[in-house]
Amino acid sequence: MSTVVTWHYLAARARKARRTIFILRCYIFVSLFKQKEFLNEETKKRGRQLMKTLIICQSYHHGNTKKIADAMAAVLKADVFSPRDVKAEELEHYDLIGFGSGIAFGKHYRGLNNLVDRLPDLHKNAFIFSTRGDKKLRGYHRALRRQLGAKGWIIVGEFSCRGFDTYGLTKLVGGVAKGRPNEQDLRDAEEFAHSLGKAG
Repeated sequence: MSTVVTWHYLAARARKARRTIFILRCYIFVSLFKQKEFLNEETKKRGRQLMKTLIICQSYHHGNTKKIADAMAAVLKADVFSPRDVKAEELEHYDLIGFGSGIAFGKHYRGLNNLVDRLPDLHKNAFIFSTRGDKKLRGYHRALRRQLGAKGWIIVGEFSCRGFDTYGLTKLVGGVAKGRPNEQDLRDAEEFAHSLGKAG
């Protein structure tokens, strides 16, 4: 009888030990998984912090595009230069470069296009942005996109919104897109910049 009791006792202890081992294994697995997720997130954060960004912005008239550039720069911790202040040799130090201006005659301003013509083939990540009086973006980014692509730049995103425009005939009616870019446009620009930071 005592042998049977001892056997049941030992079997119960063995089952309890197996349960304890199983629980410990689950705990260790969950802990390691959480640690891995934490390290991955920290690595991503450090990567975003280390990503050096330059925004090249040509903004005339009402400063519409500069407002958008500044909103993006605040998120990306980016430097903001006008095309005339950019030195081609300094671009090597940046991981991501934005190119933006207002839209005139269906494309970006000539000063920005001329700068891109002078730049070397760096094969770096780039994004394009603009402000425009028109309600629709249409193909206004096409020329700059082709310029950059021809030099090996990798376009990782594009952004555009409306901007107050009093150029040409629009001046006769007091301009178009009054009050733009507005607060929502700036929030959209910030959200776009956040997406670039995640991509980086």
